[in-house]
Formats: sequence, C-alpha cells, structure tokens
Amino acid sequence: MDEMQLRRRQTVVLWCGVVLSFFTSMSKILVPGPIIDDLQALGFNAVELSAMAFSYFCTYAASQLALGAFSVRYGGVRLMLFGGGCFVLGSLLFPLGSLCPAGWAYWLMFAARMLTGLGAGTLFPGLAKLTSDLYNKRFALVFSVIMFLGYLGPICGREPVLMLVKLVKWRWALEILALSSLAAFAVLVIASRGAVKPVMPGNSLTALGRVFGSRRNLMIFMASSVVYGAFYVLPAMAGQKCLTDCGVLSKVGAERLMMAQGVMIALGNLGTVLLLKLFCGRRKLMLLFSLLCGLAGGALGAVAFQSGLPAHAVVAAFFLVAVPACLFSLQSLIVKELNPPDIAGLSISMLNFCAFVLIAACQPVAGVLLHRYEAAATKTAEGVLVYPPAAYRDIFVFFVVLEVIGIVCALFVPETRPKRS
Repeated sequence: MDEMQLRRRQTVVLWCGVVLSFFTSMSKILVPGPIIDDLQALGFNAVELSAMAFSYFCTYAASQLALGAFSVRYGGVRLMLFGGGCFVLGSLLFPLGSLCPAGWAYWLMFAARMLTGLGAGTLFPGLAKLTSDLYNKRFALVFSVIMFLGYLGPICGREPVLMLVKLVKWRWALEILALSSLAAFAVLVIASRGAVKPVMPGNSLTALGRVFGSRRNLMIFMASSVVYGAFYVLPAMAGQKCLTDCGVLSKVGAERLMMAQGVMIALGNLGTVLLLKLFCGRRKLMLLFSLLCGLAGGALGAVAFQSGLPAHAVVAAFFLVAVPACLFSLQSLIVKELNPPDIAGLSISMLNFCAFVLIAACQPVAGVLLHRYEAAATKTAEGVLVYPPAAYRDIFVFFVVLEVIGIVCALFVPETRPKRS
C-alpha cells in the first residue's frame, strides 16, 4: 500500500473515530442522567448510582494515563480500535445487565459502565495522535471541528435522549445509541485494514516521563484542568438543582440552560481559530482572558447567592464559569506547540487526563459543601432536600479558588504564537 492509500484509510478511521467520540461524550452524562428515575425504580439508591457515575470518570482518566502512553509506540489506529471496541461492548451490555437477577444486576451494570469508561478514555488519545499525524499544519482548525462534533454529544444526551426514553423506554433507547456507535465502529474496523503502522521502537514510559517532566506542560495541565474541575460540578452535580432550589428557573428552564451551556462550549471550540485571529494569535493572552471570565463567574455567583441578586445574575455567572471550557481546542494547541511532534498527541491526551482527574476530584468536594447545609435544608413532600442559597454560595467560592490557581499557573505558560517571517 502506497503512502496516499495509507493516508486515505487513516483519514476514514479518524472520522469514524470522531463519530464514536460523539457517543463517548454523550455517555458521560447518560448515567444516571436522563434515566435516573428508571434506575432508581430498579432499586438502586443514590449512593450506588453516584458510585456508578464516579467509576466511569475514574476509569476514563486512568485509561488515558495507562494506555495514552502507548500512543507514541503503537499509533492512533490501534488505540482507536481497542478503545472503540471496549466502548461499544460496554454500551451494549449496560442495559442488558439490568435484566439479570437483582443480586447480579447492579454489579454487571457497574462493570459494563467501567468498560464503557475504559473505551471512551482510550479512544481520545488515539484520536489526538491520529489528528496530529494527519493534520499537523492545520491542527488547530481540524481539532476544533473534532471537539465541536464531540461536544454535541452531551447536548443531544439531554432532551433528545429524554424524548427517546419516553418513546421506546430506557433499555431500548440506550441500545439504539449503542447500535449506532457499533455501526461507526464497524466502518472503522474495515477501514483500518492496512492502516495500522508498525510498532515504533522505544519505551512508552520514557515518553510519558518527557511529558510530565516538563514544567511548562505541568503549568498548562493545571491551568486547564481546574477549569473543567469547576465547570463539571454544574452539569454533573449541582447545576440544575442549584437553579431550581433557589427559584432561579423551573426544572425545564434549568435543563435548557444547561443545554445552552453545552451549545456555547461546542461553538467556542469550533470558533477557536477565529477567536485566535481576534487575539492576533496570542495564545497565552486568550487563555488568561478565558480564566478571568471563569473567575468573574465564580465571584458573581458567590455574591449573587450571598446578597440575593436577581436571577439573571446567576444565569450570567453560569455562562461565565463555562467560558474557559469553550477553549479546550486552544489549550490543546498550546500543548501541541510546547512539545516535539513525536509526543504531541500523547501530551494532548495527558491534558485531557488531568482534566478528568480534577473533574472526578471536584465532585465529592461539591457533595461535602452541600452536605454541610443539610441541617438547614427543607424537605419537600416528595422527600427532596432543598438547600439554602449559602450552600451554593460556597460552591461558587470554591470555583473562585480553582480559577485563581488556574490563572497563577497560566502566567508561567510561555507564549507559543508562531513568529512571523
């Protein structure tokens, strides 16, 4: 097979992987997410459901660290084959596990969820590596499109999935999504024939050491990851409840606001190249501006809940906190430009790995902050706790702390704007 044919096959593999990334991104919010009532009807309590969600994020992050290191030696196609296979298998087994006897159902579904996280986490480094290999000179543009398409997953995982669940029940809804991802994976497998490069010589751990041994990498990793640690507290833990508990929006309005956040993040990643032009190519300045927006959102939210500001102030705070999350494509571009080409894909994978470590770590912190106010919470007739505004004030203060850490780290990130000839 000549170089042109190889490139064509790898391009097909890449874009099949992009389709799979849409479903992996959606999977982050599917459990318990829109099917929480159905899972509780099976007898699973809140602790079991939160453990199931937490395990997904942990497995996702761990797989990126453990398997992302192999992207340099084994190439992006191999990782996408392994990750896509695990993801599809886990997605197919999860709803089927609920049909098993009660004593087995939870643990089979738990294992399927971990398999899904393993696949989703492994797919990303393969995607980053192959994008870097195929589109080195147009990386910012292509990767921003890939991130945009991926971020559509969580958006479609809200109201559209709820509509599908109401139409065909939750098991069939999840199976339909799993079979759709299976179709994309089947095309990927067919296209990968002859597109798998020989294993490169070298030590994978040495490449990982080069990535984490760079202080510049560590600074951008921390600046980026605290952003996602803060932001994901809202869609995954406290966002919708915060808006409804404090009377800011109805349940439907809160759900639509969370969807609007997702749309903004998707469009922000798509428009990275255009935004770079507005900032005259200054990567560091653009990164600092986004972090300052996140800091302003945390501060505005804290003041709003402390002083009882109008509802639109809380809504503005929600969108400001999400601004830094709109620029993962920019953060990936900075990481790519800070590292040699041979470890660029691995470095981007580790950027995503660090983000999910902070996402997983911040969830229990938010839970503890809410738990401190349970004595002051009121209980509805349905037994639902309604927390006081002070509980959400503390969460936004936590955001402020994270954003300050991010800004300090970003100050040590060098400007990577290419010099004009």
